[in-house]
Amino acid sequence: MSVARIASVVAVLVVASIVSVHAEPPRTLPEPESATVVDGSGPFADGKVIRALGSGTIASRMLQKASFEAPHGQIKFEVQILSVDSETRDKIYAQLGTDNVQTQITNVTDAGSEMISDDELTLGSRHTVTTSSIVSTAVISPDQVEQLYALAKESEHSKVIARPNMIAGDGQAASIEQQVQRPFLSELKEVQYEGETAVQSGIHVLSEGTDVSVLGNVDGDALIVRTKIQQARVADVQQHHVYGIGDGQKTIQVPSHEVRQATATAKLLPKQTLLLDPYFQSTERTDVTSGTLMLSNLPYLNKTFKQTKPKAVTMNAIVLLKAKRL
Repeated sequence: MSVARIASVVAVLVVASIVSVHAEPPRTLPEPESATVVDGSGPFADGKVIRALGSGTIASRMLQKASFEAPHGQIKFEVQILSVDSETRDKIYAQLGTDNVQTQITNVTDAGSEMISDDELTLGSRHTVTTSSIVSTAVISPDQVEQLYALAKESEHSKVIARPNMIAGDGQAASIEQQVQRPFLSELKEVQYEGETAVQSGIHVLSEGTDVSVLGNVDGDALIVRTKIQQARVADVQQHHVYGIGDGQKTIQVPSHEVRQATATAKLLPKQTLLLDPYFQSTERTDVTSGTLMLSNLPYLNKTFKQTKPKAVTMNAIVLLKAKRL
């Protein structure tokens, strides 16, 4: 073997030894016994949550520095909002009995006549409408809930409006809303544009819908449940001709926004349900089909010649709330 060939072989061996000294072995996750187990991983983990120190990519190690801890003592709320006609509502209360129902009536207070204060001497206006309000509650058993469902199914008008579920920690509030927004041309003001006075119109947006908020506290085997339901709607829209803004006559919309609210607190044992009646009423228009009286003895002709008449049905909101610990 020549001297040059021997030198090249020695150089290869030296390079290989240097690479073997400085190369790091591939990193592997530690065994479960030697890994660090995160305490309080919560109910979302299928098994042990393992945090391997010093292993993985840079991105994974950065994520491991953050601590995600599920809250303890979670409570699941099951809400059902029913719309029942007045006849079905009366049957529900007859089935519940008066001893199990609590009712609170809030009357209208007379605002009276107030003296003019200094801050009211400027140009301004206010339109306030107050009404009496009522709320009723009852804590009912599973059998009473089934009887309520049966009464609602017998009515052709009754239905379930919404069935939201919410999860919150012990002492934490949760809410859900179902709203739509309606715009109104209810703002007019004078502005200066290129040295001239112009009229700028504005849109005022009002919300319509229902909001439900719940809060629960663990009390031994029971749950102290607090709930609030709020319903907002545009009750009326008027159009007015206004003057003094710009030249001539302007038309503006004046909406009446109605907000109703009912709250209740109850102590629920396992499998019990809170019934909340906020006395929210609405009117639905439906078509009622009936046969002709003169042809009542002739069934085939009676089916052919039918009469359809519009009918107004008063509907009432009923809220059922169930709560259980997870």
